[in-house]
Amino acid sequence: MKSEYTWRNFYSLLLSAHPSRLKLIFGIVFNGISAVLASILPIFIQKVIDSFSQQGQQVVIGNYYLIVFVIFFIQAVAQVIGNYSLNVVGVDVVTNLRIRLWNKVVKLPKVFFLIAIIQVSFQVEL
Repeated sequence: MKSEYTWRNFYSLLLSAHPSRLKLIFGIVFNGISAVLASILPIFIQKVIDSFSQQGQQVVIGNYYLIVFVIFFIQAVAQVIGNYSLNVVGVDVVTNLRIRLWNKVVKLPKVFFLIAIIQVSFQVEL
């Protein structure tokens, strides 16, 4: 049996919740910056470790420490900002979907709930 739920349906459901595109793009960009900086960081850490074997480059070692610290700090801040922004978008999407669902449930006729109660009580008796 083929499932009637597809990624296209999921994507259209998300778009119907009207997420903030600016916040979404903002979060994706900052998470991308964080990922790039997290990839660059090991290169500089390798240079710091390799420079220990070369005595006499104390000034260079200090510069690499500073670069590693700055990259780590910027990466951490970008990750926090990106994750917070994407979290806000997710909460907004869930809130909008819940509001839509609540409005549909409130507009249902009373007969729907009566039939639902009868069906549940009938199933319990079986």
